[in-house]
Amino acid sequence: MKRLLFPLLLILYLIEAIVAFWLYSEISSSDRTYDYALIYVALGITVVAGVLCVINIIFAVRKVKKFAENFAENKKKLRAVNRAVLAFKLLAMPFFVVNYAFWFVANIALGVNTLIFISMIIIPLAVGFAFLVLLASSAYSIALLRALHTNGAITKRELKTHTVFQLLFVFDVVDSLVVQKYTKKNTKIKRK
Repeated sequence: MKRLLFPLLLILYLIEAIVAFWLYSEISSSDRTYDYALIYVALGITVVAGVLCVINIIFAVRKVKKFAENFAENKKKLRAVNRAVLAFKLLAMPFFVVNYAFWFVANIALGVNTLIFISMIIIPLAVGFAFLVLLASSAYSIALLRALHTNGAITKRELKTHTVFQLLFVFDVVDSLVVQKYTKKNTKIKRK
């Protein structure tokens, strides 16, 4: 799991760096020889990140479903999965903050004509991509919650509530801390 989530995190920050450099060059210089090349590179890396997000979602469901079948034997692995998801969510927070700040600055810096283009096309795509990144990590938490519900650790109402929280920005991080508590409480490993 770490092999999929943390390269995604690095790719996200690479995209931010490329787009920030493009914005800086757009504002500060009149030399526009490589502007479009930077955007195409960023779009290509964004597609790779999107594919990695989808792979993460599929992998999360398959892996945690397998762990749920042998819940008693896989308690240690379930806790490790939850810790890795929580670490990813905490490390990805600056990405989301910079992402929203970037689009705010881009709207101001690029002027009125591009504002219409950005507002109608690019910003919904950026928000959709951010939601896909959110789903890449929340899929693990939702699958883990299903495993906890299947094994009687949480009720159906708690499962639904936590699933909704996992699909909302900011709430997913707070809810991951709560899920960490549930996981820790219900997957205690008895020492001999």
